[in-house]
Amino acid sequence: MKDIKEVKKTVIELLNSTGRKGIDKVIKYMEESDFFVAPASTKYHGNYDGGLAEHSLNVYSLFSEKNKRFNLGLSEETVIIAALLHDFCKINFYNKQQCWRKNDANRWESYDGYKVQDDFPIGHGEKSVIMLQYLIGLTKQEIIMIR
Repeated sequence: MKDIKEVKKTVIELLNSTGRKGIDKVIKYMEESDFFVAPASTKYHGNYDGGLAEHSLNVYSLFSEKNKRFNLGLSEETVIIAALLHDFCKINFYNKQQCWRKNDANRWESYDGYKVQDDFPIGHGEKSVIMLQYLIGLTKQEIIMIR
């Protein structure tokens, strides 16, 4: 796990570097929501506090490297937008709750976990695109990549 403050700083710097009209609204929404402290999932990758932002930054790093290595021809702005915001729909999506599981002795034990609270149950990629379109304009290429 990376330091949440460093991840937040890097994500905001990258988003600001795009110069995209409305990116300030996206950043404000992210800062006022749980984006930087939310998990990326309930049981899998990034299922810890700050996992969503860290996962998004990891996707950016990998995508940026592949764009260069394979000469995909994508602008840095598009790589940043698509990678960092692909899970935008997971903002305010998870709630901390007591969960139950069987331990190694086959006995039930409680643990702090996450449960999904989905107030807008549509497809994952589509939901991120719809939410983002209220804040910034996306190119057709970005819409397809986020989708």
